[in-house]
Amino acid sequence: MHSQSLNTGLSLRGELIWLIHQVEFFVYPYPSLSNTQWNLQVCLSTQSGLSSFPDADQRGVIASHYYTHLYPSSGNQWWVDEDPFIHSYLPPIPLASSMVIMYVYSNMTVASTNVWTRIGYTTVPLTSATYLEIAEAWGW
Repeated sequence: MHSQSLNTGLSLRGELIWLIHQVEFFVYPYPSLSNTQWNLQVCLSTQSGLSSFPDADQRGVIASHYYTHLYPSSGNQWWVDEDPFIHSYLPPIPLASSMVIMYVYSNMTVASTNVWTRIGYTTVPLTSATYLEIAEAWGW
């Protein structure tokens, strides 16, 4: 499992949070594999230092997606998903964490494949009391 962190710039002193409206996942290039099934899991979480891939219902998970590549006996390769894969949220998810971590896991070693994510958000001001309430309720 690989991980990469993103500093959000949020802090209690700044009294700002993100309202996340949308998360998009991109995988490129898709690897050209033969006679195999390839799985790729991608997750955005506020929990750092995880030793196993987080479940979608785990505390701190913002978005998670599971890509699958199939190579049926007919010899025609196909992907179950299309890029970008979009998670939209209405109402938006409040984020008060100073960091977001992207976790990536694959059952195959595919060095040339890249994973990107784009987060659509609005920054809104909050009081310190409201910030702490959201941080406690959402685990951030």
